[in-house]
Amino acid sequence: MIAILFGGTIIAQTTETFENETDNSNSFTDNSLIFTTTSIAGGIFDIGYYTSTGWNGTITDNKYIDNSGSADIGVPVQFKINSPVSTSFKLKSIHLYLSQADLNPGTGSCTITGKLGGSTVFIATSNTGFNSNLMVNNGFTFINLTTYGNVDNSNKAIDEFTITTTGTFEYVALDAMTWLNTTLKIAEFDSSTFNFYPNPIKNILFLSFTKEITSAKVINMIGQTISEKSINAKESQIEMSNLTKGTYLVVVKSMDSSKTFKVIKE
Repeated sequence: MIAILFGGTIIAQTTETFENETDNSNSFTDNSLIFTTTSIAGGIFDIGYYTSTGWNGTITDNKYIDNSGSADIGVPVQFKINSPVSTSFKLKSIHLYLSQADLNPGTGSCTITGKLGGSTVFIATSNTGFNSNLMVNNGFTFINLTTYGNVDNSNKAIDEFTITTTGTFEYVALDAMTWLNTTLKIAEFDSSTFNFYPNPIKNILFLSFTKEITSAKVINMIGQTISEKSINAKESQIEMSNLTKGTYLVVVKSMDSSKTFKVIKE
Protein backbone atom coordinates (compact mmCIF):
# COMPACT_ATOMS: atom_id res chain seq x y z
CA MET A 1 0.00 0.00 0.00
CA ILE A 2 1.31 3.39 -0.96
CA ALA A 3 -0.46 6.49 0.33
CA ILE A 4 -0.10 9.68 -1.67
CA LEU A 5 -1.15 12.79 0.19
CA PHE A 6 -2.34 16.12 -1.08
CA GLY A 7 -0.67 18.86 0.93
CA GLY A 8 -1.33 22.56 1.32
CA THR A 9 0.28 24.73 -1.32
CA ILE A 10 1.72 22.29 -3.83
CA ILE A 11 3.71 24.50 -6.15
CA ALA A 12 6.67 22.13 -6.26
CA GLN A 13 9.14 20.90 -8.85
CA THR A 14 9.63 17.17 -8.99
CA THR A 15 11.24 14.54 -11.21
CA GLU A 16 9.30 11.40 -12.14
CA THR A 17 11.71 8.50 -12.63
CA PHE A 18 8.95 5.84 -13.01
CA GLU A 19 10.74 3.43 -10.66
CA ASN A 20 7.71 3.07 -8.38
CA GLU A 21 5.15 2.81 -11.18
CA THR A 22 3.31 -0.28 -12.40
CA ASP A 23 4.85 -2.23 -15.28
CA ASN A 24 2.95 -1.96 -18.59
CA SER A 25 0.75 0.85 -17.28
CA ASN A 26 -0.03 3.93 -19.35
CA SER A 27 -0.59 6.08 -16.28
CA PHE A 28 1.70 7.21 -13.49
CA THR A 29 1.39 9.22 -10.28
CA ASP A 30 3.86 11.91 -9.28
CA ASN A 31 3.52 14.69 -6.69
CA SER A 32 -0.12 13.64 -6.14
CA LEU A 33 -1.14 13.99 -9.79
CA ILE A 34 -2.12 11.14 -12.11
CA PHE A 35 -0.70 11.51 -15.62
CA THR A 36 -1.91 9.48 -18.59
CA THR A 37 0.08 8.39 -21.64
CA THR A 38 -1.79 8.08 -24.94
CA SER A 39 -0.26 6.26 -27.93
CA ILE A 40 -0.96 7.88 -31.29
CA ALA A 41 1.53 6.41 -33.80
CA GLY A 42 4.49 4.05 -33.87
CA GLY A 43 3.37 1.45 -31.36
CA ILE A 44 2.10 1.25 -27.80
CA PHE A 45 3.73 3.52 -25.23
CA ASP A 46 3.63 2.36 -21.62
CA ILE A 47 5.95 1.84 -18.66
CA GLY A 48 8.54 -0.85 -19.32
CA TYR A 49 11.00 -2.56 -16.99
CA TYR A 50 14.53 -3.03 -18.33
CA THR A 51 17.27 -3.51 -15.75
CA SER A 52 19.79 -0.66 -15.52
CA THR A 53 18.98 0.78 -18.95
CA GLY A 54 17.47 4.12 -17.91
CA TRP A 55 19.07 7.49 -18.42
CA ASN A 56 21.50 7.31 -15.49
CA GLY A 57 22.43 3.65 -15.89
CA THR A 58 22.25 2.69 -12.22
CA ILE A 59 20.80 -0.54 -10.88
CA THR A 60 17.73 1.34 -9.65
CA ASP A 61 17.06 2.98 -13.02
CA ASN A 62 14.97 0.22 -14.53
CA LYS A 63 11.75 1.84 -15.74
CA TYR A 64 10.67 4.39 -18.30
CA ILE A 65 7.98 5.00 -20.93
CA ASP A 66 8.72 3.48 -24.35
CA ASN A 67 7.29 1.57 -27.32
CA SER A 68 9.49 -1.49 -26.93
CA GLY A 69 8.11 -4.52 -28.74
CA SER A 70 5.75 -2.45 -30.88
CA ALA A 71 8.08 -0.08 -32.73
CA ASP A 72 7.75 -0.45 -36.50
CA ILE A 73 10.44 -0.04 -39.14
CA GLY A 74 9.71 3.02 -41.24
CA VAL A 75 7.09 4.38 -38.82
CA PRO A 76 7.99 7.47 -36.75
CA VAL A 77 6.26 7.84 -33.40
CA GLN A 78 3.79 10.10 -31.68
CA PHE A 79 2.46 9.92 -28.14
CA LYS A 80 1.23 12.38 -25.54
CA ILE A 81 1.24 12.75 -21.78
CA ASN A 82 -1.51 14.71 -20.07
CA SER A 83 -2.32 15.78 -16.52
CA PRO A 84 -5.76 15.51 -14.84
CA VAL A 85 -8.57 17.80 -15.97
CA SER A 86 -8.19 21.42 -14.81
CA THR A 87 -4.61 20.83 -13.65
CA SER A 88 -1.71 22.57 -15.36
CA PHE A 89 2.04 22.13 -15.06
CA LYS A 90 5.30 23.44 -16.50
CA LEU A 91 7.52 20.93 -18.25
CA LYS A 92 11.14 21.60 -17.30
CA SER A 93 13.08 18.74 -18.86
CA ILE A 94 12.94 15.12 -19.98
CA HIS A 95 15.42 12.49 -21.12
CA LEU A 96 14.73 10.87 -24.50
CA TYR A 97 16.24 7.84 -26.22
CA LEU A 98 15.75 8.17 -29.99
CA SER A 99 16.67 5.37 -32.39
CA GLN A 100 15.55 3.06 -35.15
CA ALA A 101 13.16 0.23 -34.28
CA ASP A 102 16.14 -2.14 -33.99
CA LEU A 103 17.79 0.32 -31.52
CA ASN A 104 20.52 1.28 -33.97
CA PRO A 105 21.18 5.02 -34.29
CA GLY A 106 18.56 6.87 -36.32
CA THR A 107 18.15 10.29 -37.85
CA GLY A 108 15.28 12.73 -38.02
CA SER A 109 13.59 15.36 -35.92
CA CYS A 110 11.79 15.39 -32.60
CA THR A 111 9.01 17.88 -31.88
CA ILE A 112 7.56 18.63 -28.44
CA THR A 113 4.14 20.30 -28.55
CA GLY A 114 2.63 21.75 -25.37
CA LYS A 115 -1.09 22.42 -25.07
CA LEU A 116 -3.45 23.90 -22.50
CA GLY A 117 -7.18 23.27 -22.72
CA GLY A 118 -6.74 21.95 -26.26
CA SER A 119 -4.96 25.08 -27.52
CA THR A 120 -1.32 24.96 -28.59
CA VAL A 121 0.99 26.82 -26.20
CA PHE A 122 4.33 25.98 -27.81
CA ILE A 123 5.97 23.88 -30.50
CA ALA A 124 9.68 23.10 -30.12
CA THR A 125 11.58 21.12 -32.78
CA SER A 126 15.15 19.98 -33.27
CA ASN A 127 16.90 17.61 -35.68
CA THR A 128 20.39 17.85 -34.20
CA GLY A 129 22.18 17.26 -30.93
CA PHE A 130 20.69 13.86 -30.12
CA ASN A 131 22.93 11.46 -28.23
CA SER A 132 23.78 8.16 -29.96
CA ASN A 133 26.62 7.14 -27.62
CA LEU A 134 25.47 4.32 -25.34
CA MET A 135 28.35 5.09 -23.00
CA VAL A 136 26.78 8.48 -22.20
CA ASN A 137 23.55 8.31 -20.16
CA ASN A 138 22.83 4.89 -21.75
CA GLY A 139 22.08 6.66 -25.02
CA PHE A 140 19.52 9.07 -23.59
CA THR A 141 19.54 12.76 -24.56
CA PHE A 142 18.87 15.44 -21.96
CA ILE A 143 16.09 17.67 -23.32
CA ASN A 144 16.06 21.02 -21.53
CA LEU A 145 12.86 22.95 -22.27
CA THR A 146 14.71 26.16 -21.45
CA THR A 147 16.77 25.84 -24.65
CA TYR A 148 15.20 23.08 -26.78
CA GLY A 149 14.26 24.44 -30.20
CA ASN A 150 16.12 27.67 -29.31
CA VAL A 151 13.11 28.93 -27.31
CA ASP A 152 12.48 28.92 -23.54
CA ASN A 153 9.23 27.01 -23.01
CA SER A 154 10.02 25.87 -19.48
CA ASN A 155 7.77 28.43 -17.79
CA LYS A 156 4.68 27.97 -19.94
CA ALA A 157 1.67 26.33 -18.25
CA ILE A 158 0.33 23.29 -20.13
CA ASP A 159 -1.85 20.28 -19.36
CA GLU A 160 -0.41 17.95 -22.02
CA PHE A 161 2.61 17.56 -24.24
CA THR A 162 3.11 15.47 -27.36
CA ILE A 163 6.32 13.86 -28.63
CA THR A 164 6.43 13.53 -32.44
CA THR A 165 9.37 12.19 -34.49
CA THR A 166 10.26 12.01 -38.16
CA GLY A 167 12.78 10.03 -40.21
CA THR A 168 14.09 6.83 -38.67
CA PHE A 169 13.37 7.74 -35.07
CA GLU A 170 11.02 4.76 -34.73
CA TYR A 171 11.77 3.90 -31.11
CA VAL A 172 11.47 6.46 -28.32
CA ALA A 173 11.98 6.10 -24.57
CA LEU A 174 11.16 8.86 -22.07
CA ASP A 175 12.72 8.96 -18.61
CA ALA A 176 13.30 11.45 -15.77
CA MET A 177 10.46 13.90 -16.45
CA THR A 178 11.05 17.06 -14.42
CA TRP A 179 8.02 19.31 -14.06
CA LEU A 180 6.54 22.04 -11.89
CA ASN A 181 3.04 21.76 -10.44
CA THR A 182 1.28 25.08 -11.08
CA THR A 183 -1.87 24.24 -9.12
CA LEU A 184 -2.18 27.21 -6.78
CA LYS A 185 -3.58 25.71 -3.62
CA ILE A 186 -5.27 22.60 -2.36
CA ALA A 187 -6.44 22.42 1.23
CA GLU A 188 -4.56 20.01 3.45
CA PHE A 189 -6.07 16.56 3.89
CA ASP A 190 -5.71 15.40 7.50
CA SER A 191 -4.42 11.90 6.87
CA SER A 192 -4.05 11.13 10.57
CA THR A 193 -7.84 11.00 11.00
CA PHE A 194 -8.61 9.12 7.77
CA ASN A 195 -8.78 5.34 7.61
CA PHE A 196 -9.40 2.75 4.90
CA TYR A 197 -9.35 -1.05 5.11
CA PRO A 198 -8.72 -3.83 4.24
CA ASN A 199 -5.80 -3.73 1.85
CA PRO A 200 -5.46 -6.07 0.00
CA ILE A 201 -9.22 -6.26 -0.52
CA LYS A 202 -11.62 -8.96 -1.70
CA ASN A 203 -15.06 -7.38 -1.70
CA ILE A 204 -15.72 -4.12 0.18
CA LEU A 205 -13.39 -1.23 0.95
CA PHE A 206 -14.35 0.67 4.11
CA LEU A 207 -13.69 4.40 4.49
CA SER A 208 -13.88 6.56 7.58
CA PHE A 209 -12.91 10.17 8.32
CA THR A 210 -13.49 12.71 11.06
CA LYS A 211 -14.78 15.09 8.38
CA GLU A 212 -17.47 14.52 5.79
CA ILE A 213 -16.32 12.53 2.76
CA THR A 214 -17.97 14.11 -0.24
CA SER A 215 -17.07 11.56 -2.92
CA ALA A 216 -14.86 8.61 -3.85
CA LYS A 217 -13.59 7.41 -7.21
CA VAL A 218 -11.84 4.19 -8.28
CA ILE A 219 -9.36 4.41 -11.18
CA ASN A 220 -7.49 1.57 -12.85
CA MET A 221 -3.78 1.75 -13.64
CA ILE A 222 -4.34 2.90 -17.22
CA GLY A 223 -6.18 5.98 -15.99
CA GLN A 224 -9.77 4.86 -16.59
CA THR A 225 -12.45 5.69 -14.00
CA ILE A 226 -14.04 2.41 -12.92
CA SER A 227 -16.60 3.78 -10.47
CA GLU A 228 -17.50 7.04 -8.77
CA LYS A 229 -20.00 7.80 -6.03
CA SER A 230 -21.24 10.72 -3.95
CA ILE A 231 -21.00 10.04 -0.23
CA ASN A 232 -21.53 13.13 1.95
CA ALA A 233 -20.92 11.16 5.15
CA LYS A 234 -18.07 10.39 7.54
CA GLU A 235 -18.19 6.67 6.80
CA SER A 236 -18.78 4.76 3.61
CA GLN A 237 -18.16 1.59 1.67
CA ILE A 238 -16.93 0.96 -1.87
CA GLU A 239 -18.05 -2.25 -3.55
CA MET A 240 -15.09 -3.82 -5.36
CA SER A 241 -16.09 -7.49 -5.60
CA ASN A 242 -16.79 -7.17 -9.33
CA LEU A 243 -13.32 -5.86 -10.17
CA THR A 244 -10.59 -8.02 -11.64
CA LYS A 245 -7.46 -8.72 -9.63
CA GLY A 246 -4.88 -5.96 -9.70
CA THR A 247 -3.90 -2.53 -8.40
CA TYR A 248 -6.32 0.42 -8.34
CA LEU A 249 -6.17 4.07 -7.31
CA VAL A 250 -8.84 5.43 -5.00
CA VAL A 251 -9.42 9.20 -4.89
CA VAL A 252 -11.32 10.42 -1.84
CA LYS A 253 -12.53 14.02 -1.62
CA SER A 254 -13.60 15.95 1.45
CA MET A 255 -14.79 19.47 0.69
CA ASP A 256 -11.76 21.18 -0.95
CA SER A 257 -9.14 18.56 -0.04
CA SER A 258 -8.31 15.17 -1.55
CA LYS A 259 -6.37 12.01 -0.87
CA THR A 260 -5.20 9.40 -3.39
CA PHE A 261 -4.06 5.92 -2.39
CA LYS A 262 -3.48 2.53 -3.97
CA VAL A 263 -5.31 -0.68 -3.11
CA ILE A 264 -4.73 -4.22 -4.29
CA LYS A 265 -7.76 -6.28 -5.35
CA GLU A 266 -7.29 -9.99 -4.67
